[in-house]
Amino acid sequence: MVPLGFFDTYVKAVGDTPIPERFHRWAAISLVAAVLEDRVWVEHHREPLLPNLYVLLIGPSGCGKGTAIEFALKQWMALYGAPGRLIKGALTKQSLLDALGGRKTGLVGGRASVQAVEPNPHPWIVSPELYNALGTGGPVAEAFMANLTDLYTNSSVPTTEGTRQWGSVTIAGHCINWLAASTSQWLRRSLSPDAILSGFFGRVVAVEGTYVTQWQQSTYDRTQQMLFTQLQAHLQRISMCSGAYSVTADAQDVRTQWLAHREVPDDEFLRPAYQRDDDLLMKLAMVLSAGESDSLVIERKHMARARSLVAEARVSLPMLVQLAHTTTHSDGLGAAMVLLRRSGYMMHTQLVKVLAKRGVTAEVLRKYITTLQQADQVIVHKTARGDAYEWKAETKAF
Repeated sequence: MVPLGFFDTYVKAVGDTPIPERFHRWAAISLVAAVLEDRVWVEHHREPLLPNLYVLLIGPSGCGKGTAIEFALKQWMALYGAPGRLIKGALTKQSLLDALGGRKTGLVGGRASVQAVEPNPHPWIVSPELYNALGTGGPVAEAFMANLTDLYTNSSVPTTEGTRQWGSVTIAGHCINWLAASTSQWLRRSLSPDAILSGFFGRVVAVEGTYVTQWQQSTYDRTQQMLFTQLQAHLQRISMCSGAYSVTADAQDVRTQWLAHREVPDDEFLRPAYQRDDDLLMKLAMVLSAGESDSLVIERKHMARARSLVAEARVSLPMLVQLAHTTTHSDGLGAAMVLLRRSGYMMHTQLVKVLAKRGVTAEVLRKYITTLQQADQVIVHKTARGDAYEWKAETKAF
């Protein structure tokens, strides 16, 4: 493959660290999408499609989600010299609407106070720990998620929102990018099953990662400062991109063939994401093209990589569906899935020893394996030492 300018440089600048590469990859993609704002688009179903993205990194505590986000934030600060459009930390529906519409609300002397401020219609919202932003869920968290759902797509018609206390605010020409991270446990505490299974996650790139299995010393290239300088040059160029993208015939052929041969998911909760996969494909193709040049042309290589990234983005959706339906019984099944996904291959006796501490017996484990076999997620191998379980390989992107 011909390396992508920005993304290839980004990977080198990160260095060899014990952090899942996909976390760095998607943090970089979110960064570029946020830098592009609404200045570029592609005609898609006769409407301009913007490259904005919602990205959620999911993994256990200490696996590097926050570090990956922090590296992307460092590039943002170096480019702009100040937070600017960046909104980091806790948000409510009201505070987001205020930021988009250009006002500041609060109580002064027990009375509602509304002040006009500079609007921020193109924010990059970053939540390094989603739980800190949403808390233990409830109406406030779910109202915020519902609001993000509504605002995912730009509209030529302004949106007016209001309350009896704060009055109305008008949102126009918005373009929101969102990057967040969470453990699966905190995600479950922050959002109800209905929220997880709603259309919101059909709009989200959920990227699951875990601990690196072998210890690895963090190393950095001696040319680190040069790489940082190159990254900033790329981002400066990207920040100047403006206009409509065109799609080459070869790139369009990749898209057409992919659309024609996709498998429709059996699970109704996966259907919203499936319906938006084409949108996601085009968004990612724009981001990848911007990372390489300012020619505003989506070539075959960009579309092919975008196709691989869409596949990677959808791998974690079944996990979210399972998370929404988790009960005491299904917690054991989830634990078995996590262990098999991390190791890739385990003997039955090994798995029993680990899961026995969670109250899972050998007999129950057999039932879990049967379930995973029927879901086409596990392959059972008969060996001289007994059964061995292999986690089916997942699609990998660049």
